[in-house]
Amino acid sequence: MRTLSSFLFLALACCLQASPFRLLEKVTSRHLSFPRNVIVHLPPDYATSGKRYPVLYAHDGQNLFDRKTAFAGEWELDENIAALQKAGLLDGIIVVGIYNNASRIEEYTPTYIKPGANEWLKHGGGGKLRAYGRFIVEELKPMIDKQFRTLPDRRNTGVMGSSLGGIASFYLLGWYPQVFSRSGCIS
Repeated sequence: MRTLSSFLFLALACCLQASPFRLLEKVTSRHLSFPRNVIVHLPPDYATSGKRYPVLYAHDGQNLFDRKTAFAGEWELDENIAALQKAGLLDGIIVVGIYNNASRIEEYTPTYIKPGANEWLKHGGGGKLRAYGRFIVEELKPMIDKQFRTLPDRRNTGVMGSSLGGIASFYLLGWYPQVFSRSGCIS
């Protein structure tokens, strides 16, 4: 009987692998008007390795991993990371997906756009990328570095995004070269 119960316990443990995702809900900031959700994707060996990992901060976090939450199509980032790892082109990496909100255009835009100059901002706006950058650098990154086993130095920290998120990533790399060593700017 003991052998059977040990076998069942082992089988159950193998089937119930820890989820590679952690959802941090309603992360607040003194720099931003609205809280946002943040999804953290952990490497497959995170729970057992004891290793520290590089970190990639990605904008539009709801688009990265799940078609159900994506507003503009899923990036399938988890599947792409797994394929790169299988091919030996990438070691483990933590991805921090920062969900956007109604202020996306304003927060991802580095300069103010005057009224009437742009169809998206008919009443003017934008120019809040510095505040969004401060949220990432001063609040979110220290929180992630404290809660997860990261390699916190600039050499192991990147930022990426698509469309306005690509522009935001380009500027953040330039504004914070002491924090980010790489930037993915996708159109």
